[in-house]
Amino acid sequence: MPWFAFLRAVGEPAEAVKGLSFGHAIGEGVLRTDLSSYDASKWPWKEYDRGWLFGAACEVQFRRRADNLLHLVLLTDLERENIPGAWQGWERIRPARKDSRLVLWGEWDQRAKGWFEGRIPIRLPYELAPDGERSRVALRLRHYRFVSRAGALSRYCGLELLQYERKGK
Repeated sequence: MPWFAFLRAVGEPAEAVKGLSFGHAIGEGVLRTDLSSYDASKWPWKEYDRGWLFGAACEVQFRRRADNLLHLVLLTDLERENIPGAWQGWERIRPARKDSRLVLWGEWDQRAKGWFEGRIPIRLPYELAPDGERSRVALRLRHYRFVSRAGALSRYCGLELLQYERKGK
């Protein structure tokens, strides 16, 4: 059964998430927002005020506190005994409904060999190759509810390509 847990006042977040598996990360800071593959040795924690590390089995959300330390929240489908570290506040959660998708901005530009959106004047950082002419990148979300109290949670669990058809063309 899935779990929810947290860590407060974390000064070394790379140590706190060591041993967990993440395929991608989203970081939001004052000067930048990034979506990239997660590499534990290169992830620039100090550049972001909040973000998400996510993979097939778990997600860690982080928020920078006023004292510059981080608050981490873990949502995982792994069994509790398989989670390394000193996570606190363990609560069981249960799947709430089918997975959903959040379609991201941009389309593949074959000439430029990259993902672009007309309203965003830079190349988008999606590391997926298109699968056909009409591909879009989407975040896959998994939804949960607490077992012992009210409340709903969602976590990112991967990136995928979607195919679509343009209407009227």
